[in-house]
Amino acid sequence: MKSSITVRKANLGDYDLIFSMHEDWFKDEIDERWGWDEQWQRENFKEEWKRDVFEVILDHGEIIGYSQKTIESDHVYLQSIGLNPEFRGKGIGKEIMEEFVKEAFESFSQIRLSVAVSNHRAIELYQKLEFVIEDRSEHSLTMAKKLTKLVEQNSCSNSYSLRE
Repeated sequence: MKSSITVRKANLGDYDLIFSMHEDWFKDEIDERWGWDEQWQRENFKEEWKRDVFEVILDHGEIIGYSQKTIESDHVYLQSIGLNPEFRGKGIGKEIMEEFVKEAFESFSQIRLSVAVSNHRAIELYQKLEFVIEDRSEHSLTMAKKLTKLVEQNSCSNSYSLRE
C-alpha cells in the first residue's frame, strides 16, 4: 500500500465523521431511490455501527475514507466504501480492495457487494478484481467474488483485520 495510506478499525471518536462522509457521498443516491429521512438515517446508521465492521482509511494519519462490512457465516458483504473526492482515481481504492480480498480469502468463501449503476469507476474496479454481476436493478448491481483456494497463496502482511 502507498506508504502514507493506512487502514485501522474505526472507533467511537470516528463515528460523527464517518456518518458525515456517508451523508455527503450517498445522500443523493438514497434520496433518489427511497427519500432521505434524516432521523431514520441516523437511527439506522447507529444500528449498523453496532452490527458491522467499520474501518477508516487514513493518509498521513488524516481520515480520508471509510469502509463498512457485514460479516456473515460464509461471506462478507461490503456495505460501503468511499474516499474523499481528491483521493479518488489515484489507485488507493484498488489497493484497499486488493488487501480486503486477500484478508477475506482466509476466512470466507465469498465477498458480496452492491454498487450504483452510475458508479462506472467502481464497477470497472470490481470487474478487474474478478467480481461478477449476479443481479441488477434499475439503480444497482449486486456483485460477488468467489474466494476459492486453487493454489497456495503467497504470505502477505495485512494492515487490518475483518474480525477485530
